[in-house]
Amino acid sequence: MADLSAEEFCEATDLYLDDKWSYAPLIAAVLCRPEGERYEEKKALGRAERLRRMPMGIVLRLYATLEKTHRRMKEKYPLCYASPLSDGRHGDTGREATRWSDLMMWAGHHLPGETQRVKRMNAYDFMALVHSRIKMTAYR
Repeated sequence: MADLSAEEFCEATDLYLDDKWSYAPLIAAVLCRPEGERYEEKKALGRAERLRRMPMGIVLRLYATLEKTHRRMKEKYPLCYASPLSDGRHGDTGREATRWSDLMMWAGHHLPGETQRVKRMNAYDFMALVHSRIKMTAYR
């Protein structure tokens, strides 16, 4: 998980939260990118087809690793995990995020160049960035 990009982290998490059993091959394809290869959605979809018959033990270990990563991230960056209020916002930060991918777009100011830069960030650096942005926004 240390080499996971923000895009992979958010994509895998969104799929996991949406329907972890239906999306198991795609989640595995996202999390198990070949070393040195950049994440590309089309390649992940192709790998997912090949991983459709993957043993359940591997899927369960991947899920346990993803859950463990989120537990650690929640300890380090609790503001990233604030529960949404009834108006659809997280805390008083003024940011809307219903999915992790939305949070990634928010971190990139919804600007194509910035969003691409955020997507390529390491997942831990991404969470640190989001956490600090939430803090800055909350204390305005």
